[in-house]
Amino acid sequence: MKNIVYLLTILFMITAAAAGCSSVGALGNTDIQLENAGETYQTKEFITFEVNLQDKDGEAVSPERVYLYMNMERMHHPMEGTMKETEPGNFVINLPLAMEGEWYAIVTISEGEKEVEERFEVFAEGEMEPELLKGYNADEAENGD
Repeated sequence: MKNIVYLLTILFMITAAAAGCSSVGALGNTDIQLENAGETYQTKEFITFEVNLQDKDGEAVSPERVYLYMNMERMHHPMEGTMKETEPGNFVINLPLAMEGEWYAIVTISEGEKEVEERFEVFAEGEMEPELLKGYNADEAENGD
C-alpha cells in the first residue's frame, strides 16, 4: 500500500510539473510572423521591422511585450529593442543593420514570466557602418542614452 501511495504521489508530481512546463498559456498557440523574413536590406539605413501575431483562430494577439533581437552568427553586432504595437497584433520597430551578410532575428513575446520566441533570417548588403558594429539598442536610443 505504501508503494502505491509513493507511486501515485510521484505520478501526480510529474503530471503537474509537465503541465506547468509545457503550458505557456495563450502564448504557446501564437503564430509569430516577421514580415521582413528572408528579405535583403541596405546597411546603414534604418529598416522598419514588422511582426504580426495571431492565435490559431486568426485573432490578433497582444502580449505585454514583443522584443526583436538581431545579430550575425559568431559576431557581436546586436540590433535590438522593444517593438511598439501599431494596432492589435501588429508590432513595429526601426533598426539598422551594421554590415553585409546573413542576420538572424529572434522575436520574443512575453506575458508575465512566460516567453515564446521564434527565429527568422534577414540579409543585408552594402558597406559596413563602423558606428553600428558595437550594436544598437532602440530602447536606450529613445531614452537618450
